[in-house]
Amino acid sequence: MLSLFLLMIIRCWGQKPWAKIFADELFPAIDEKRFSVLYSEQESRPNTPVNVIVGALIIKEMFDYANVKI
Repeated sequence: MLSLFLLMIIRCWGQKPWAKIFADELFPAIDEKRFSVLYSEQESRPNTPVNVIVGALIIKEMFDYANVKI
């Protein structure tokens, strides 16, 4: 998925900021259903949405950030 995102950035380079591409194209494409087995079916605190976590990890890798920056 990251390579798809990078291809979109290269294709749109100079046309719109990477964050706009990320928000419009990649973020909605993250399928949270694939991660449903990781969550409890019991009522409890709301979970952090998977697309937020995966999105943060993608940005972390793109910019080579340390965990502390995320």
